[in-house]
Amino acid sequence: MDERLRSPEKAPVDRETMDDPNADADFNGIDRINRLLNVILHDVPSIYAFCLICQKFDDGREIAKWVQAALRLHVNRMDLRIRQLRNSNFLFDSLFGCNIVSLNLLLDFADDAPECRFSLPNLKMLSVQYMKFNAVNVLLEGCPVVEYLVVSNCYCDPGEMLRICIPSLMALKLVSGVNCLEGGLELDAPKLEYFNYGGFLATRFLAKALKCLQIARLDLDENMLHHCPHPLPRFRKLVALAIKAMEPHGWELLPSLLYCAPNLKKLYLKAGFDVEQYEIFKASLDKSFSISLSQGSETCFILEIQRKVEI
Repeated sequence: MDERLRSPEKAPVDRETMDDPNADADFNGIDRINRLLNVILHDVPSIYAFCLICQKFDDGREIAKWVQAALRLHVNRMDLRIRQLRNSNFLFDSLFGCNIVSLNLLLDFADDAPECRFSLPNLKMLSVQYMKFNAVNVLLEGCPVVEYLVVSNCYCDPGEMLRICIPSLMALKLVSGVNCLEGGLELDAPKLEYFNYGGFLATRFLAKALKCLQIARLDLDENMLHHCPHPLPRFRKLVALAIKAMEPHGWELLPSLLYCAPNLKKLYLKAGFDVEQYEIFKASLDKSFSISLSQGSETCFILEIQRKVEI
């Protein structure tokens, strides 16, 4: 699995990298970068990977030229991180139809996310951060063979859906910011095997049959779940769940989780087990549940859940 699925914000290694922490948006700064590019890429027949980090320089016109210079050298992987991007259509046009197989995009737009077009026919790995849902949707439509996808801290208008409908997708990581509480998620990925969801719960979920799903990891803060204004989604196929730390609000939420996961049989509590809270939790359940407690290790407790079926 690509390293970016675990740490999408982590800086890539072993690639040509340009960073402009001191560059000004004047022509002298641009000339310096152009000269640097000429030195780095002089007589180079091809490069494997290219990373461009712009903290202050934000003109998409010039950035697009640097991206095109890398693409002419048959770059395989690209990592673009640009703050307060202006004239973004020039950058998107420079990527249109290119043959890269891995792309990391961190784009913090200076203005509202623009209308854009994408075509990345050979892209296998994609990481997207700080883009609006509608731009992400357009991007995904132009990536027909993506297998590994990270969508982190993207944002939306109220009621807007993030649509991930990719037949080839095998691994997905979603990290949702507080803004996504007003949005929704549509997921159609019949080959998906690994799903990692973190952050805030969206208002609407629409998931089609995930027949190949083997591992699902939810990194959700229990305080956020406790104050969530809408019901938890149903996890019909969930049979085992590990919780890293249990706090009082987590114990209060647990009965709701059991009703939303009708096939859940084992709960692994790795920290924060409290005997008093456990007894209150057991007493809150109706008689259809039978809960037994065992200790797997010094810091791990196991709750085995049985449901009585009335005949």
